[in-house]
Amino acid sequence: MKGIAPLLVARWTDACDLVEDVGAGLDATAHGLREVTQTQARYVQSEFERIRGKQLFRQGQPASVFRPWLERALATACALDSPPLALRALTNLVRYACPIPSSDHMALMARMVARVQGGDRLWEVRAARGLLSRYGAQMAHSLR
Repeated sequence: MKGIAPLLVARWTDACDLVEDVGAGLDATAHGLREVTQTQARYVQSEFERIRGKQLFRQGQPASVFRPWLERALATACALDSPPLALRALTNLVRYACPIPSSDHMALMARMVARVQGGDRLWEVRAARGLLSRYGAQMAHSLR
């Protein structure tokens, strides 16, 4: 059961996120992060970190509390070299913690979108393309 536990907790975490149940979501992510530590299931760590940051945002915590979780999720996704996980973390970081995203974040987002094969089916790719379109135009305009 140990091998499947992180996946089951990940589904629980996703469900809490979908229904915006902040209390249960924070419990689920805490449990998930303990599972990652016990099982070394790093492939789900980024998602637990990302959803924890998102839940803390929804709880009304200041950026100094939720942003480190989103940044940690991005660092974990990049360490795993996972474009979809990196895009999930980046889109949440831009939406919740960066009123004006950095050019580094936008460049990383563009690189990750380019690496995803058949990405139009994935919400994270569609969301990233929307953000790139929106902020790319703003950044180009501000350079004029």
